Amino acid sequence: MNKGTPALGNRHMVLIIGLLAAILLVGGVWWWLRAARVVSTDDARVKGTIVAVSSKVSGRVDKVLVSEGDNVASGQVIAVLEQQEFEVQVEQAKANLAMAQAKLAATIAGNRPQEVAQANASVLQARANMENAKKNSERDELLYQQGAISVQQRDASKTSLDIANAQFISAAEQYSLSREGSRQEDIIIAQALVQQAKAALKNAEIQLTDTKIKAPVAGVVALKSVEEGVIISFGQQLFSISNLSDVWIGANIEETYIGRIKVGQMTEFTVDAYPGKQFNGRVIEVGPAAGSQFALLPTENSTANFTKVTQRLPIKIKAEETDFILKPGMSAVITVMTK
Repeated sequence: MNKGTPALGNRHMVLIIGLLAAILLVGGVWWWLRAARVVSTDDARVKGTIVAVSSKVSGRVDKVLVSEGDNVASGQVIAVLEQQEFEVQVEQAKANLAMAQAKLAATIAGNRPQEVAQANASVLQARANMENAKKNSERDELLYQQGAISVQQRDASKTSLDIANAQFISAAEQYSLSREGSRQEDIIIAQALVQQAKAALKNAEIQLTDTKIKAPVAGVVALKSVEEGVIISFGQQLFSISNLSDVWIGANIEETYIGRIKVGQMTEFTVDAYPGKQFNGRVIEVGPAAGSQFALLPTENSTANFTKVTQRLPIKIKAEETDFILKPGMSAVITVMTK
């Protein structure tokens, strides 16, 4: 009766081996079909837009309104500089503009009637002085011919006449200018001064506005490197804001598989921070060059030594609904559906 036991055991062994072979065969077929349809890699990271917020003006920090980890909206004031100095500059620019506008108005209006009358009176006075000097010069010339005065006295009379003539010509020209008004060139110069003053006022107002430092994008304050009372300079970085609504997956694909990656293909990925949770996305960009091309030290060399290394090209995957839980720097494992 025990003779049938080995045969039964052999049949069980054959069944087990056949079952294992079938499982391996099915698994191999499944793996082959999946490998032909997908491309996977764990060389992937969550990336995102991190905006550096800098100051447009120099000054002392009056208030810091946010801390690291705070959520901020686009345009929200996150720091304020002391404004007294900039307010004074605005008032000074306003005064300069008012002065330039008044000068322009005076240039366009020309001289007042009283000023024209005064210039005319100066002409009459200069004419009278010239006629009087002419008579004195003629009389002294006659006396010199008679030997009654010296040559110095005669020359002094001629000099006085020349001076009186010059003063009359100058007064007549001044009277003519007073009647004609301002030249067009003077008006253009005055208008240019007004525009210059307006530009200076606008610049002062912009600098006053820039004392309020605002968040350029919505996101989370990732880094705060400023404190109240500190003097900062133009262009100094004060904050770093991570825009969690603009994150993507940056993955590096081996060049042997990159030909199967196309823009628009669906992807699945997981991140180490949320084990068991699967995210979906879509390929939005395939890199134009391998990452080694952007290295500081080139990989090419002119020696006879050469080792072929499989290069990797970057791709960008835009995640779908993520509820803002993906943070730049997280590790990810991605799978691209190529078929």
